[in-house]
Amino acid sequence: MSYFLYRWAKLSLQKCRGIFSCRYRADKSLELKREKLKKNGIKCNLKRFKEGYLIDYEDMVFYLSSDEDFFVFNEIFIRNIYGVELNEKTIVIDIGSNIGLSTLFFARNDQFLKVFSFEAVKETYEHSLVNFDLNPRLKNKIEVTNIGLSNKKYVETFLYHEKNKATAGIRGKKSPSYKYNSQAQTVEVHMNIASVLIEPIILKYSQYKKVLKIDCEGGEYQIIENLSKSGLLEKIDTLILEWHDNGKEEITYQLSRMNFSFFYQNEGQTGLIYAIRN
Repeated sequence: MSYFLYRWAKLSLQKCRGIFSCRYRADKSLELKREKLKKNGIKCNLKRFKEGYLIDYEDMVFYLSSDEDFFVFNEIFIRNIYGVELNEKTIVIDIGSNIGLSTLFFARNDQFLKVFSFEAVKETYEHSLVNFDLNPRLKNKIEVTNIGLSNKKYVETFLYHEKNKATAGIRGKKSPSYKYNSQAQTVEVHMNIASVLIEPIILKYSQYKKVLKIDCEGGEYQIIENLSKSGLLEKIDTLILEWHDNGKEEITYQLSRMNFSFFYQNEGQTGLIYAIRN
């Protein structure tokens, strides 16, 4: 009997050590994150939450679960890559809303009456719902749909990993996040025709200015093609688009045809295009 008590005690001790070891690693990671945010001059409160962190920044709260999420937070709220100065009431169409940070960035602006968001991957869409629930003041301005947009209706397969939500898309292994990611799984994604879902929004809010933001990891070329052919692109006032892999020329050609002025930033395989209708 004493032998079994000894084994039980030993296993219990090992289990406790494992628990405290995990807590130590989590606490150390939390402190490192806090130090990095402070070093970059970002004033916020940070604590553990679910499988990641809860960040309280200015008047908003976000659930971030990976280093990539922190990178996206920095791009949107610190670098202000989606900053648009408008003096008129506007609606936003956010294609590729990821975990909802871009949608919340737009929704916090009083000039933006409504934000219509589209996220293709179910798991990422569900993460965005958590972030919207954490910001009830803005939630009523947001309509989010779990669907991918393209130039046709079909079922696509994406590579997906919970630590690389923002870079999941039709580009697959062209993305550095997935090129050598042996832990990525495949997920089925339902795609629909962009113009079919966007036209009712444009018609309903025809009296307001419209901002279109697109960041969908390779799907932007098909979306722009579809919106151009359907005549909806010419109803957009401001476009912010991230292109991937195939260059900007195909997109800037369509923008020139539709009388947009634009400028762009190249970042290797990707780049940002900012366009305003003349």
